[in-house]
Amino acid sequence: MAASYGFINGDPKLLLTTWDANGNGCGYDEKTKDYPYLYFPSIDYKAVSKMSKPPSAASVKEILKFTTCVKKCPSGDEKEPV
Repeated sequence: MAASYGFINGDPKLLLTTWDANGNGCGYDEKTKDYPYLYFPSIDYKAVSKMSKPPSAASVKEILKFTTCVKKCPSGDEKEPV
């Protein structure tokens, strides 16, 4: 019963949407439709090592605070900005 209610009244696309540090759904809406990929420019390994088991919302937020939605994934050939 609950599953059918969710399917009829919900938005299943939300289950597959990735979200950046600013709460933007990558490729989800008109604002981000051209930016479907989530990019992690930097991972704070110190924060990862301190994550609780199971991870708390605060520890996951600390790791994801540098994510951003991008048009395409970097290939590695791009030059760093000076």
